[in-house]
Amino acid sequence: MSPFKGTGTRSPTSGRGKCHPFGGTIDFMKNEGDIRLSIRQARKLHVLEEVTCGKITNREASEALGLSVRQVQRIKTGFREAGASSLVHGNTGLKPTNYVTDMIRELVAERARTLWKGASASHMSELLLAEAGWSVSSKTINRILKGASLKNPFSHKGPRKRRRRTRMERFGQMLQIDASPFDWLSNGSVVSLHGAIDDATGNVTALRFERTECLDGYFRVLEETILGYGVPRSIYSDAHSIFFSPKPPRLTLVEELRGTREGLTQFGKALDILGVNPIKALSPQAKGRIERLWGTLQHRLVVDLRVAGISSLEDANSFLASYTSRHNSLFSVTPKDEMTAFMPAPSKQDLALILCRRSFRKTTGDSTVSWKGQRWVALQKQGRKALFRRGTEVELLNLLDGQMVLQHKDAFYKLVKATEEKTSTDLKPQYPDKDKAERKPKIPAPDHPWRGWNKKKKDKKKKPAYSFEEIPSGGDISPFLRSGTLSLSRFRNLGVTFSLSVDISLSSRPGFVKSCG
Repeated sequence: MSPFKGTGTRSPTSGRGKCHPFGGTIDFMKNEGDIRLSIRQARKLHVLEEVTCGKITNREASEALGLSVRQVQRIKTGFREAGASSLVHGNTGLKPTNYVTDMIRELVAERARTLWKGASASHMSELLLAEAGWSVSSKTINRILKGASLKNPFSHKGPRKRRRRTRMERFGQMLQIDASPFDWLSNGSVVSLHGAIDDATGNVTALRFERTECLDGYFRVLEETILGYGVPRSIYSDAHSIFFSPKPPRLTLVEELRGTREGLTQFGKALDILGVNPIKALSPQAKGRIERLWGTLQHRLVVDLRVAGISSLEDANSFLASYTSRHNSLFSVTPKDEMTAFMPAPSKQDLALILCRRSFRKTTGDSTVSWKGQRWVALQKQGRKALFRRGTEVELLNLLDGQMVLQHKDAFYKLVKATEEKTSTDLKPQYPDKDKAERKPKIPAPDHPWRGWNKKKKDKKKKPAYSFEEIPSGGDISPFLRSGTLSLSRFRNLGVTFSLSVDISLSSRPGFVKSCG
């Protein structure tokens, strides 16, 4: 009887599904006829739909999928014939030919609890062959026991086999970078020594003491290396969060198609600008060259610092400048290729704008930005305030020397706190207190046009054009009525009695008043 069972049913391969936006394996088996797609297959489906509809060309699809144009044409032909099912492998859903049946798994688990208790996996494999005639490897027995939550007392991992990596051929082709916490000053305090060593020659390019392993220490090491030798091709480091983000942000499907890289750390951003390739070491043995350097320095450098009478970090960093050259003369080797792989270094001013902490902000309506709970203002070279539109996205640079710089469209502005901003009044000449006391406000002259303007306005309103005495008794008052300067209601209020006679022939309007008496 064979212990393996190779029969099975193929999963449905008809129908189409939608891509899950958050990554992982996508399950399309909710309804009969649906298919199961991985993230890679779903991305390929999205590209094929666009190239089939004519939204993109075969060349653009090949760049998005990382395939040749010929392969895209082949996949597109299958997609037109069979739809999304052409993206699923034909063996999907089938069990392999060496699949161990459930009957064997139950037998091995039952024997491991009773008759075979205490036996090793290889011994159980021999007992199973003798009892049932089934040949199952010890590795499979271990997996069966692990699936049944049974411990194997003889299970152990042997020493991991490693292969020695040959040195790089050129000086500067790869640097190994790391930090070592140790009592370097022999005073009971643990400080961290940051350093970089060339893989091809074993030359120590830079060393730097800091209180703890930090970003500034690695920036200082990289700065000294670049100014002394040039920009290296690649940097080999461990998986510390300074070099690689432990939880990079998950990219959407559109970002993956655009080729967007995962989130970079501050150190990773600097390497990206410099064009240096970061390489992650998955074990200390992988970067064994710098690990052995720490063993050498913990025996030699500690003694040399003690002999020199150095007890502070500032003096120790000054001592490392001369110590590095003496160390390289003793332990460096000749590379296979004498040509250097270092790239040209930028200027010291440009390098200071690269090896820094970066953060994006948006300007407010008054052209200020917020950083660490404070308002900052960008100043131009002339000392005037730089103006930006509301919501303009800018990048803030925190340099190693503590200065703050704002970058916008390849232009750099010095940042100062909003309270330290120089206004226009600060640029005017300041008068002494004595001069200020002697200055008196100017008083307008009595005949100044500004004087009495309100009084004249009131008099103009109150003064009538004709007084009561000027009207003749029994005379014609039509001129006064035409000009609108005679108010009958005003006479009535004064107790004046009068009589009116109307002559229609003398007036063009009916009822026109001619005279009063």
